[in-house]
Amino acid sequence: MDIKTRLLMSLAASAAANCGPCFEHYHTKAGQAGLEAGEIGQALELGEKIRGGAGMSFKASVNKTMGTDSAGNEITACCAPGATCC
Repeated sequence: MDIKTRLLMSLAASAAANCGPCFEHYHTKAGQAGLEAGEIGQALELGEKIRGGAGMSFKASVNKTMGTDSAGNEITACCAPGATCC
């Protein structure tokens, strides 16, 4: 893998991990390697999308574990055994 691709991946991973020191480190190296601001911006957008997707997935997992919907309302089984169906 070439160095520019590695740096772009590292910048995207820094954004996905919310790691400011990582981003600063790789941003400096990216500038030294001749990466353009547009390329760096695209890598950051990708990292942000990954972070957002991971956050949504985690929230869904928490809701499932807690038995709540996305608004935090308790989910009840409408026609559970012994319950009166709605």
